Amino acid sequence: MSHAVWEAYCHRLFQIATVVAISTVLPRVVTAQVDPTGRAVLFLRGAAGSGGARAGGDEAARTAQLSDINSSTEAAGNKAFGTLRTTLQNDGFAVEQWIESKHELTLVSLLRYRIVVFGSNNRVYSAREVAAFHAYIDAGGSALFIGDADWGRTWEAAAASDNQFLARYGVSEYQDNDATVIAERKQPGRFAIAAHPVLSGPDGIGGTSDVGAFAGDGVSLFHVGPGSSGYQARIIVSAVGLRKRLNRPSGNPGRLVAADDDDACVFVVERGASRIIGYHDRSTFFNKNGLGTDLTQLDNRRLAINLFRFLASVPAQIKSVGKSCTANRPLRLEATSPLIATDQVYRLKGARPNVPTVMLLSLGRAVAFPLPGGCALYVHPFAMITMIAPATDSRGHWSLTVPFPNHHRLSGTTFTAQVLCFVGSGPALGVGELSNGLEMQVGFPR
Repeated sequence: MSHAVWEAYCHRLFQIATVVAISTVLPRVVTAQVDPTGRAVLFLRGAAGSGGARAGGDEAARTAQLSDINSSTEAAGNKAFGTLRTTLQNDGFAVEQWIESKHELTLVSLLRYRIVVFGSNNRVYSAREVAAFHAYIDAGGSALFIGDADWGRTWEAAAASDNQFLARYGVSEYQDNDATVIAERKQPGRFAIAAHPVLSGPDGIGGTSDVGAFAGDGVSLFHVGPGSSGYQARIIVSAVGLRKRLNRPSGNPGRLVAADDDDACVFVVERGASRIIGYHDRSTFFNKNGLGTDLTQLDNRRLAINLFRFLASVPAQIKSVGKSCTANRPLRLEATSPLIATDQVYRLKGARPNVPTVMLLSLGRAVAFPLPGGCALYVHPFAMITMIAPATDSRGHWSLTVPFPNHHRLSGTTFTAQVLCFVGSGPALGVGELSNGLEMQVGFPR
């Protein structure tokens, strides 16, 4: 199979994956399934007048602190997220915003979204709402937590609101330290996981998806401890050398102390398809001319794109389906995981020596279609693509390496592969032998 043919097939997967998800998956949505299209994003914004810990002012001024995604202002010192919304929409996301006090968090309502952004939230949530969020994450949801003092009426409000949800995962958010931080790849130790997809894109090797530096203005750092319930927390960008502001339940500014090895500018919590990221500041995502920094400066926009793509992605999965159909031969197809922007390796073992083969591929899960002679086809016969594969060697083996494109929207796409070996009078329709099937889900590197 040529690289060009494989690229063409993967492009075709990308084109029809959304159609398939809508036409075949959506009608069967159950309460435990997160947004099957993988592109819906929900921003939670504070109630009118609920911001402005430092700014004060009238209700309109306090509301302007809340980084509304529908505001496209580029006025000097703005705090709006309209450009971020447009950036995400141009990248294929559907973006929505809820105003706090107008919506209750329930599992059913959250399952409509692949990513929930806790932006300028600042209220105290009920135990029932916190439990609904935890159930949403357990079901495979993703969340982004961002902090800032002016997202609440007190210095403590925004961090305390986030910490209701984060405590379960061994993570806590500090108050805003009111300091400007530029995190750079070249600074020793700052990028704790430099090849992480948030910092380097899915290929992990830089280039156009590489983040060299990003900025925040008045950052809320995080303490990262052991997770629970199988969740693993890791520091992506370290806070060592910075200062953190300790939480103070009175709502007043806490004491500034040196950050330690367990403190982060950016962290990730993962379990299976579930992902949570904490990011230390809102200013990175402001519209042009935003206060302190904005989405147009440094690599802030690239960071935002990488971050949301990673949160929307799922882990790669692969499983063998059914059994081979041969004349007493242990024919087997194996493959490495289908990871975006990496090479996938297929291996065929136990076939007859020196025979031609073809790869059979179809979008969707494996389904057994019985054939005359007792064989089964595991790719869908009405949506099947046939591609020339190598001939087997003298041992009856071959290895095939194909590059997986760097197309983030392929994440979550499921496809099935099977190999047909041409053998005279073989049990598969009298023309060959069939391998087992491989059902695969495309994912991001982790």
